[in-house]
Amino acid sequence: MAKIYVKKTGNDTTGTGTSANPYLTINKAYNVAINGDEILIGAGTYQEYIKIEKGIKLRADDGLTASQVILDGNNYTLPNYVDRPGGTLNGNTYYDFTYKGLIDIWASNVEIKNITIQYSKGRGIYIFSQAGNSGRWNNILLDNVIIKHCRHAAGVSQYADNVVIKNCQSDDTGNYAPFSRSPVGVNGLNWP
Repeated sequence: MAKIYVKKTGNDTTGTGTSANPYLTINKAYNVAINGDEILIGAGTYQEYIKIEKGIKLRADDGLTASQVILDGNNYTLPNYVDRPGGTLNGNTYYDFTYKGLIDIWASNVEIKNITIQYSKGRGIYIFSQAGNSGRWNNILLDNVIIKHCRHAAGVSQYADNVVIKNCQSDDTGNYAPFSRSPVGVNGLNWP
């Protein structure tokens, strides 16, 4: 298991992913990661969409809190599963939306800790699997994740098992919380 570092002072071209020579983006670190690796993110705001298809850990670097590591969807357009264009109806404006999260999880053995996700036009986090694709996802941990100002907080597919959500908070989000499965393993959840 390797530790791969990301910092706002890093460089995706010359960086090596070490603490002394980190990458600039989470996606660069993810692209070089293999199953079991841990991506440690430095303080700052990152405007990225992350699709996780490997069993990795994604967390704030040692000593940082969730409020210091921010994944921000403001002014960022997510790729869509289903696209609903915006427009006007009877003089009222409505906006486009997506079902994706800023973090989409399509794998087992994933941990996300001490991160804030904000301003997603879709979900903050989406754990997605469906019958007929690669199968069921297992052993997913969301710990001390703050989701705020998103269209929806989080979504958990009906084909995901042993999903543990603890010490998480959702604030000023739409109507989605964990769904499609009974809330077994959901503890320490704060939906203000």
